[in-house]
Amino acid sequence: MASIVNSSPDAKVEVNDNDLSKSDIVTKYRTAAGIADAALQKVISEVKTGASVKALCMLADEFILAETSKIYNKKENGRKIEKGIAFPTCISINEICDYYSPLDDGVNVADGDMVKITLGCHVDGYVGVASHTVVNSAEITGRAADVLTAAWTCCEAALREIKVGNNSHNVTKVVEKVASEFNCTPLLGYASHEIKRHVIEGSRYFTSSTRLEEKTDAFTFGVNEAYAVNILVSTGEGKPKATEHKTTLYRMEVQNRYTLKTTLGRAFISQVNARFPAFPFHINAFEDERVLKVGLPEAVRHKLVTPYLVETEKGGELVAHFMFVVLLLAGGTKKICGLPFTQKDICKPEHSVQDEGLKKLLSSPVNPKAKKSSKPSKAEGDATESA
Repeated sequence: MASIVNSSPDAKVEVNDNDLSKSDIVTKYRTAAGIADAALQKVISEVKTGASVKALCMLADEFILAETSKIYNKKENGRKIEKGIAFPTCISINEICDYYSPLDDGVNVADGDMVKITLGCHVDGYVGVASHTVVNSAEITGRAADVLTAAWTCCEAALREIKVGNNSHNVTKVVEKVASEFNCTPLLGYASHEIKRHVIEGSRYFTSSTRLEEKTDAFTFGVNEAYAVNILVSTGEGKPKATEHKTTLYRMEVQNRYTLKTTLGRAFISQVNARFPAFPFHINAFEDERVLKVGLPEAVRHKLVTPYLVETEKGGELVAHFMFVVLLLAGGTKKICGLPFTQKDICKPEHSVQDEGLKKLLSSPVNPKAKKSSKPSKAEGDATESA
């Protein structure tokens, strides 16, 4: 879930259906996360000069559908378990920030490109969503190395600040501070959201910048909460701008109600409601072009669906993106989705963290050892091992 700050309400969440003290719910989160990470690895293995961006997106989406078709095929309490794509795969190159999933084959990976992959999987509405950045090069130097290392280090710092009892503004401040150590800037307009069952962008969120336009209400992290931590860092000013790239991803706004005037509009929104009531969708899922051509703009106009606009930094700048999921369990913070820094050994940044406070934070364990207490439950115990 690369993220839109305006979020859908938690309308589909029922009482206790996101209770992370229940091992079966944690297992579903972990299963979705495992498939998402495997999809990322599959795409990364195919990122090479000449690779089609569209084909790479399709590769990941098809993999997620194939893997989820193999699991949870028995009914649970008399109901079918839904599973599949929670966020259609996007592959955004260089200065493009996120949400790029083209309809055509015209864009290919070139030598030296910074390639950002975002995707998501769900099992019974429990989400594993992640982003990862790789550079199509045998060695990464200069500003590419700076921004890539900055974004990853921001994630490492955020992971250590997201824990029960901490304030969300602490995370924002530390991410911004880490980015500045590499002479880089967090992107405006992108946020990290609480996630719940069927909710990929919950009402509680925090940003990566303290700039005035990014001011948000602070909150305290609580036990048995889940978050998609979304970090985008730029070599430039961090102010994305609109582009002419076609928007292909949308999300239904379940809280908005309006009866569309045209027959095709009503047909479109009926399909969205039936097929994509909770998670974002790609317009290539609609076979009837007339329904899409008439219904989509009408639905957008009346705010029944929200577009994920493709934005970019200034030409020549670079954007790096990592996203991962954490569960805040009674036993500590557990990162369950998101890959390791796969290109660390070939990345040679010019800048590094010099601030002693940040060095201390980054060298600390995600979950410091606590004094011995009573034996935790299985779900709680899963958190004691850091990511």
